[in-house]
Amino acid sequence: MNKCALKLPKESDKILQFKHFSYEEKVPFAIYADLESILEPCESLGADNGKTVNYQKHTAFSVAYYLKCSYDDSLSSFKLYRNHDCISWFISELKDIAFSVNSILKNSKEMETLSFEQEINYETATHCHICNKPFTSNDIKVRDHCHLTSKYRGAAHQDCNLNYQNSFNIPVVFHNFSGYDSNFIMKQLATGFAGPIRLLPVNKEKYISFTKIVEGTEVQLRFIDSYRFMSSSLDKLSSYLEDEKKTIVRAHCNTDKEFNLLTRKGVFPYDYIDSWKRFTETCLPSKTNFYSQLYCYGEPPTFTFPCFIFLLSSYLLCKCPGIGATEIILDCSI
Repeated sequence: MNKCALKLPKESDKILQFKHFSYEEKVPFAIYADLESILEPCESLGADNGKTVNYQKHTAFSVAYYLKCSYDDSLSSFKLYRNHDCISWFISELKDIAFSVNSILKNSKEMETLSFEQEINYETATHCHICNKPFTSNDIKVRDHCHLTSKYRGAAHQDCNLNYQNSFNIPVVFHNFSGYDSNFIMKQLATGFAGPIRLLPVNKEKYISFTKIVEGTEVQLRFIDSYRFMSSSLDKLSSYLEDEKKTIVRAHCNTDKEFNLLTRKGVFPYDYIDSWKRFTETCLPSKTNFYSQLYCYGEPPTFTFPCFIFLLSSYLLCKCPGIGATEIILDCSI
């Protein structure tokens, strides 16, 4: 017989309320990534029962990521790599980032010298800036500051200040990660460098998220699917964002024409890219090569003449040396 007991909260802790105020802070670093695949035609059509059709083999050929620092944009960076070993390259990059971020977060900065106005702010503060509760005669009042920038943030309870720590979690965000990208990186992430993986699975082959604990650091790489929070296409989601807020894309554009092209939905001949030799071609594919048999993408009116004109304009304006370079346009758009 199982032994169990009902444990009631203490009188002082009978009200359920939010306590982890450090979760309200932005994580210092986040990674936004995407990968693309060559769609190689399968020689074998499928199983003997005829119910399964092996149409294409997806082989990852390109990975791009943007490392975003929330407090110092000089630490943000964009990288793109295209080759057979792109997944191994990406895993190696994640390891390097983890050790670099761990070093940054461990190197706490002393608080800046407070100005006269900041001292007055501290002395006259009646509420903790972290929990928004008033200071009582039993509370110890302290000066809270950011350990990454040394900036003074406000007066706080001592307990609140001690618990208000920087997060060592680095979100690695893919759009449709659960349905696609996770299948390419799981194996190499498990064996690429030391550290266990914690899974939140849907089944044996599909994951809601997983976390790689990087051995030798306090960093945890938490892979999440942005589609689970924003279940729309990137094209639709980006249309909701005002141009003034697209600061990252703007930083990679030299002119307004480039910006206007790179902030709308791109087009890519997925079925046409069926081998590595396609990347050596110096001309854009014809309109018919943008047809996708799996999704019936590319048939009129889906792939219209204006779509092709847009792609041609992007290709010419950005002076792409070959078809392989057009993926840079798409990744920057994302």
